Amino acid sequence: MNSTFPELTARLSASLGARPVADVTLEYVIQRHGAAGGAVLSLRAGAETVPFITRDVPTARLALAQKLLVDNAALLSAGQDVPGPDCLVVPLPDGAARLVGLLFLDAPKVVSGSAMMDTFVTVFANCLVARDPSPALASYLGTLTPTDEAREREALILALNRHEWNISRVSRDLGVTRRTIYLRLQKHRIERRRIPKVAPPRGEPGPA
Repeated sequence: MNSTFPELTARLSASLGARPVADVTLEYVIQRHGAAGGAVLSLRAGAETVPFITRDVPTARLALAQKLLVDNAALLSAGQDVPGPDCLVVPLPDGAARLVGLLFLDAPKVVSGSAMMDTFVTVFANCLVARDPSPALASYLGTLTPTDEAREREALILALNRHEWNISRVSRDLGVTRRTIYLRLQKHRIERRRIPKVAPPRGEPGPA
C-alpha cells in the first residue's frame, strides 16, 4: 500500500480518539512554549491526579503538580493558573466548569491566559471527559498547520507516539518502508526518541 503522508493524515484524523488527540495536542503545546515536557493529568475524587498523557516529565515533577493541586485547590477550581518552580499548572474544566484535570508544563517561562491556551484547555478537557474532540482538533490544526508538509509532520508524530517510536511498527501502520520513515524524520527534523522498556516491580506480574 503506497499512500502519501497527506492522505495518511486524513485517514488518521478521521479515526482519532481522545488519547491520540490529547497526545498530538500536548506535543504542540510543549513545542510552542519551549517546555522540557508536559503532562495531562486526570482528576479523581479526593484531589488525586492520574497521568493521562505525559511527555518527558520525571516522576518527581509529576509529584510537584500533585502538590500544587493540593496547595492551590481553590484557585484551580476557580479556573486560575498556578505557577510553580519552573513550571505551570493549568486547570482543565469541562463544559459545566467542573475541574476534571490539569495541564502541567515543565518550563521556566510559560505565558498563560491566551486565547490559544483556552483552545488547548478545551481540547484536553474534552478528551478527559471522553467527548469526541475531533472537531476541536480540526479547527486549530487547520489554523496552525495549513500546509501539507505540516500536516504530514503531525501525522508522523502521532503514529510514532502511538507505537512508542518503534519504527518497524510505524512503517507497518502507515504502509511505507522503514527507510521512508527515517527520511521523513530527517526531512521534518524530528529527533528520534528511544522509549526505555520498564520492567514490572518485583513481586508484580508483567502484562498478560
